[in-house]
Amino acid sequence: MCHVPQSHETMLFGLESAKSPPVPEGSNQMDSLDAERGLPFYDKTLCCASETVSSVFVQCLSWITKLYDFYTAPVVKFWFHTMSYLGFLMLFSYVILVKMEDQPSVKEWLVIAYIISTAIEKTREVLMSEPRKLRQKLKIWFSEYWNISDFVAILLFLAGLSMRLHGDPYRTAGRTAYCLDIIFWFVRVLDLLAVNQHAGPYITMITKMTTNMFFIVVMMAIVLLSFGVSRKSILSPDQEPSWSLARDVVFQPYWMIFGEVYAGEIDRRWIIRKCSSYD
Repeated sequence: MCHVPQSHETMLFGLESAKSPPVPEGSNQMDSLDAERGLPFYDKTLCCASETVSSVFVQCLSWITKLYDFYTAPVVKFWFHTMSYLGFLMLFSYVILVKMEDQPSVKEWLVIAYIISTAIEKTREVLMSEPRKLRQKLKIWFSEYWNISDFVAILLFLAGLSMRLHGDPYRTAGRTAYCLDIIFWFVRVLDLLAVNQHAGPYITMITKMTTNMFFIVVMMAIVLLSFGVSRKSILSPDQEPSWSLARDVVFQPYWMIFGEVYAGEIDRRWIIRKCSSYD
């Protein structure tokens, strides 16, 4: 409770509940005067019993208030959400790693219920936002990167679920959609780490650095394409139109940056050309 913020009213309420109401001095004299004047007389035992019951009730109420303040504190809600999300990731990983049956298992139904409840929560966030028009609500909601990631993850999971409920070969395609969808849910952990005082600044720096590196990637792509097209056209002058041709133009120069020069492939082509020239 020392880490949970307490309101001023709650602290005062706890202090008042801890104190028992004092007994006024001269109560016996007041009772005798009331009896002489014909006023109603109150028994001390009844007063003490009512005070005891009220003090116990106030003490129980203070504990209920403390429990309510504890479980509704932002830090406690965050840790509950984090632990449940990690449990969801482990359950989802188990579902896609083991053999998938014809009908969803209990674990898969739990994953489905979690993602559908997340979709309902995201819908509530959109509808409860400040703008009145739905178009403006969606525009503000999609302006945040994590909302876009959640939308794609939920949409991909629902598409995989619809294919998974059908028979083969759609079930295999649905399982593949599950395998691709879990990438978005694992990346979502970075949003939880952003609140950490140590990992948060690093995530912010990496995000800004990635944005600034976009123009560097564009310049590198220009260099790779210029070299890849020239290299492929020289080494394979008789190549037929195919998608592998475009793949080699991009991928081979990229891996050559890390030391892969495809020497065996070049030597084999050179030997074939020499043998054909001799023939």
